[in-house]
Amino acid sequence: MPAPLVVPRLSRGTTLRQQWPLGPFQSRLSLVSIDAKRSLNSIPDHSKRLPDQPKVPVQSADQLPPEIRQRISRGVRSRWTVHNNISGAWQTHTISTNGSPENSRQARLFEGFSERIRQAFLPKGFPHSVTTDYLPYTLYNFAHSVTGTITGTLSMQSLLLALGMSASQSITLAATTNWIIKDGFGLLGGVIYASVVSNRFDANPKRFRFVAALMLQVATIAEMMTPLFPGCFLLMASASNIMKNISYLATSATRASMHKGFAREDNLGDITGKSGAQNTAAGLVGTGCGIVISWILEGTGMGGAGMAGSFALWSVFVPLCAINLGSAYIANVKVATRSMNQQRLELAWGPGLDQIISRWTRGTRPRKALMDGLVLVAGPEDVSAQEQFVMKYKSKYEKESAVAPLHIEPLVTDYLGRRVVDGTNRVVSDVIVSAGGMDGYRALLIEGKKAGSSEVVLWFVEGSSPMQQVRGVYHSVILAELVEKMGPGMESVVVNDAQEIVETTFPQIWEQLGETGWERDSCHVAWRGRFLQVHENP
Repeated sequence: MPAPLVVPRLSRGTTLRQQWPLGPFQSRLSLVSIDAKRSLNSIPDHSKRLPDQPKVPVQSADQLPPEIRQRISRGVRSRWTVHNNISGAWQTHTISTNGSPENSRQARLFEGFSERIRQAFLPKGFPHSVTTDYLPYTLYNFAHSVTGTITGTLSMQSLLLALGMSASQSITLAATTNWIIKDGFGLLGGVIYASVVSNRFDANPKRFRFVAALMLQVATIAEMMTPLFPGCFLLMASASNIMKNISYLATSATRASMHKGFAREDNLGDITGKSGAQNTAAGLVGTGCGIVISWILEGTGMGGAGMAGSFALWSVFVPLCAINLGSAYIANVKVATRSMNQQRLELAWGPGLDQIISRWTRGTRPRKALMDGLVLVAGPEDVSAQEQFVMKYKSKYEKESAVAPLHIEPLVTDYLGRRVVDGTNRVVSDVIVSAGGMDGYRALLIEGKKAGSSEVVLWFVEGSSPMQQVRGVYHSVILAELVEKMGPGMESVVVNDAQEIVETTFPQIWEQLGETGWERDSCHVAWRGRFLQVHENP
């Protein structure tokens, strides 16, 4: 029977002397010295077995033989499997951040517990396998989920109180009826909402994620108000569940887009799985807290259906509702969306584009000097803090007050009879047929509805690539900027200058979009889907 593996510390100081077992089936211990000031390389080695000798000589740290090491877990204390030429066997040691072995029972228990928590709720390889914005987003999203579950439990209690049930009965049935009602009503509303929004979930995940959080709280507020209007119970409960189902659907759809941005090592499935575990844990915590709050209100006599009970519920509900929406907002601010849409593109190249236009109008020569010393594109992390998602984004180029308002993917029938103000006096339909250096898109400066005015119109051609779509937005924005800088009467010059600026600067713009972390595999500027199909007659 093998001897137990006992590892006592023999002395303490600059050099620590410890006994280490030679292997799981060996009873003798070897005495080695460990330099306490050494880092990871200070893992103790095991000297040869010396039979029939009462004392094993101490081996100095300078004579350590070559070792093979493999990290099997990481964290505050990393676990390593070590093999050296002396022991001839594999052994596992836990090394703390200062490089010293940790073999106490408490350390092993803590290490095992923390490792299980990391495995359950964080992606494998965290934090190296995800982006830096993953952890703050996850923490605030967890707080949002917990408070959302608590407010949902309290609002369910109000619904049942509106039916004339006692407070104790509502506490018992709240969790069960919550699932039954939300699954029984509102499914049709969720389906219709998904069909209307479509791919805008991918284009604006932050906006629809916050709309989902706001809609969920509006639904719980409607449920909280049912005791005040018991005659409208069915109407208010149905409307509430429709909003809840829309919220759940939008949350699920936008979460996928955000998780994709977190993945660094092709670990989207792992991140999604851990997100499910986090939400489940948050739901359990929130449900437990909601039940406890209900018990406390009932115990103090403030959980009934009267005015005192309603006031007590609202006094708890309102702060939790504010925390819920605040957590959702901060989580959206913390996360960096790496997909490209119109707003994020304009924010990314905005400062650099202003400098390019300014240099161009001053007559900078040669043309490539336009980009010297400029940071042409900002990264997703820099853009995230500026991104607008609470209110619907309206580009400054699309406002009617602009000198040449920009219209992306309008109905082509509204413009076919107008003329292009490029000096050729051609109608729009003729220009659409000929690409003219605009492969995959058509960015045109055309006459406006008012005399002497002009507009910028952008269409995308069916089958256009993400690069062509981004180039189309870039081209149309430059047209709008040049018209504003040069003023009316210079339209033909503007068209030629815009084409030259695009050809000179866009290749580097596109390259820097990739270098700064933007996803170039897809683009969400053509979300309306009004693509042009150009068929030339033989």
